[in-house]
Amino acid sequence: MKKLLFLTLGILFLQSTLNAQTSGIYMYGTTSEGGANGLGTIYRVDQYGNNYEKVYDFQESTGGNPAAGLTLANGKLYGATLSGGTLENGATDVLGSFFSFDPITNTFTVLKYLDNLSTIGWVIKDAPILASNGLLYGHSEASYLSPIAFNGYGKLFSYNPVTGVFNTIATMDGITGIVESKLMQASNGKIYMISKDGGTYKKGSVMTYDITSGNITTLFSSRGHSPITEPIPWPDDFEQARNNPLFEASNGKVYLTSQIGGVGNTGTSRSFNLSSGTGGTIIKEFTQAVAGEGIYPSGGYLELGGFIYGATFKGTTLVDSYGTFYKINLSTSEITFIKTLDISEGENPVGTFVKSPSANRIYTTCRLGGTYNKGTIIEYNLSTNIFTVKHSFNTADGIKPERNGLTVVDHSTLGVKDVVLDNGVALYPNPASNSFTVGMDNIESIEIFNLLGQKVQTAKNTNTVNIENLAKGAYIVNVNSQNKTYTAKLVKD
Repeated sequence: MKKLLFLTLGILFLQSTLNAQTSGIYMYGTTSEGGANGLGTIYRVDQYGNNYEKVYDFQESTGGNPAAGLTLANGKLYGATLSGGTLENGATDVLGSFFSFDPITNTFTVLKYLDNLSTIGWVIKDAPILASNGLLYGHSEASYLSPIAFNGYGKLFSYNPVTGVFNTIATMDGITGIVESKLMQASNGKIYMISKDGGTYKKGSVMTYDITSGNITTLFSSRGHSPITEPIPWPDDFEQARNNPLFEASNGKVYLTSQIGGVGNTGTSRSFNLSSGTGGTIIKEFTQAVAGEGIYPSGGYLELGGFIYGATFKGTTLVDSYGTFYKINLSTSEITFIKTLDISEGENPVGTFVKSPSANRIYTTCRLGGTYNKGTIIEYNLSTNIFTVKHSFNTADGIKPERNGLTVVDHSTLGVKDVVLDNGVALYPNPASNSFTVGMDNIESIEIFNLLGQKVQTAKNTNTVNIENLAKGAYIVNVNSQNKTYTAKLVKD
């Protein structure tokens, strides 16, 4: 009876600890610079854009300066860095890393170092996408065909978050061009890509990758902007798509933007039918001459209430305008500019809007501007039509947030698992700061291993273990009792 009571109290205490640790909805993002090491940070805010918290400082040895945002898959956040790392297998240049981040334990893990011999290439500026088959798909912008043959177009690759296996799908070339925008999986199951300089005319193209057959198909190529010096001009089209991910809306159309191209060569917005890949419609030619509008569209779209919301990198002049926000009516294709930024609010919005799961509000980031001119998080309240700066980045927090925007993580759906031994006995508290207790008798030894499989501590003939000297992070605990071994996961906070 006493043992049962002890066990019950331990489990109740454990549950209360877990509830405190795993509750809450947050939005996670990255900064490309700043933080403790000057290499950027991972941060989070709550679902209303408040309570900014830096949760990780990037390091030279494991990679830094991320341009990409984060993607949630199987309870982890995945992303990539552009610099630093560790040399492996005879490589000579450190060029970043592909990593996972556990939002419960704040554990950063390098999954692959990116170097001049990397099979998936390097220069990964966009977060991967999670496809319907459970794989993550991403792209790089540079690679080597061999140790001495440079390929300036990059790779298309996948990563299996369950098995940890990377697969190189394709090496891009002069026909496909460089993909410099986040991938998109459409409702037909295919992955869509827009290239910066591929296609027949080297001005850009839209391609698909069939995850079943493995085929890459070019849907159409663009001729780009038609200069006035051309003796036989052509209809102006998109060009130089960089940080211009494709977007499938609920009306069955795919929307695209490009930073230049169009009549004024300062950006364009178009749509085409998903089912046929044809029927292109011009929505907007972004021009510098129109007051109250913007140029150089950047970032992706978010659909909400019959509209898609986007941003431009600059306003109507190159000198004194800092970017705009706009929306497109999905029924009429009418575009409305809803905000012109000033420097105190933000400059160069390059992220993609994300909706708060609990309110009629959307959020995005600017890479500059704000109190310290180092970037901001901006909220748009659709109910009140009010824009609010929720956070101004500073050097300690991290500065210059780049692509892909914020990622919503509901901690209550993640949880810290494996906190009960496989014989049903609790290990508590978990997470633990100074010590933990195993709720069972007749313990011969308790062994603690790091995630590399290295034994870091052993305690004998006790059910309480002091862990003050352990570094913060996740560990595996083996409890040996009466010729049996029981295992659990421990988090040191």
